[in-house]
Amino acid sequence: MKIAILQMDVKVAQNFADCEQNFIRARELINRALKRGADVAVLPEAFNTSFNTAKFKELADTNAAHTKKFLSEISQKNGAVLIGGAINSRQDKIYNSAFVYQNGAKILRYDKIHAFSLARENEIVSGGDKLGICEIKFQNRAVKIGVVICYDLRFCEIFRALALCGAQIVFVIAQFAQSRIEHFITLAKARSIENQIFICAVNGCGDTGQGESFGGNSMLIGPGGEIVARLGKKEAVKIARANLDEILKFRAKMDLLKDMKPEIYKEF
Repeated sequence: MKIAILQMDVKVAQNFADCEQNFIRARELINRALKRGADVAVLPEAFNTSFNTAKFKELADTNAAHTKKFLSEISQKNGAVLIGGAINSRQDKIYNSAFVYQNGAKILRYDKIHAFSLARENEIVSGGDKLGICEIKFQNRAVKIGVVICYDLRFCEIFRALALCGAQIVFVIAQFAQSRIEHFITLAKARSIENQIFICAVNGCGDTGQGESFGGNSMLIGPGGEIVARLGKKEAVKIARANLDEILKFRAKMDLLKDMKPEIYKEF
C-alpha cells in the first residue's frame, strides 16, 4: 500500500478566506501525491483552520459541508482513499473530526475523543464517544484501519481497542507543537510496538501563531517499531510503502495480543 504523507503548513486562519487558501493548498498536495500513484493520501488535523482554538467557533465548517464536498470530489475522480481532519459544527456544537473518503463516498467520520485541555480545547469542542475504525478497499480486499487525532496519541487504550478490533494501520492526524515533538515521535513508535501494527502519524508544520511552530516529523512506522519513512520540519509530500503482510510475520514470532491477560487487568 502506497501511503502519501502530506505534511502541510496549514495557514492559521483568521477568516474564511484563509480557510479557502488552506483548501486550495491541500488540493495541490493531494494532486501531487495522486500523480505519484498514492493509494492513500493523509492530511493533518484541522487542515481547514489550523489548530487555533480561539477561532474554532467562528470558522468551523458548518455540517462539515465544505470538507466533505472537497474530499468526496477528489476521491471520486481518483479512487484513492483520502483522510483529513477539519474543525466543523453540527447542531450548535463544535467538533474536531477526521474524515475518510473513497470513491466519492464517506467511509468514516471520527470525532476526536480526547480534547486537548492544555489549549482549553475541551471547553470548546464536543468530544466523540466512538472509535474511529472502518474498512477501505485495497487490491480487491478489505483492510481495516483506525483513525485518531493528535492528543489521542497519549492514550494507549484507544490504540489497543483499535488493534483488538482488527485495525492493521492506525492513522494519527495531528498538529503537535515543536516543544513536544519528542513525545510525538516516542509515543507513535510505542503505539506501533505494543500493538504490532502500522502507525502513520501525519503532523502539521509551520507557524502556530502563538510564538512557536508545529513540529513536523511525520512518519510511517512498521509493526516492529521501525521507521519506514520520516519527514523533517518543512512542508513536504512523501510516499511510503506499508507491506501489511509484515504484521503477520511479527505476530508469528511473538503475538502480544494473543498473550494478553484482560481478566487480570479488569481487577484494577
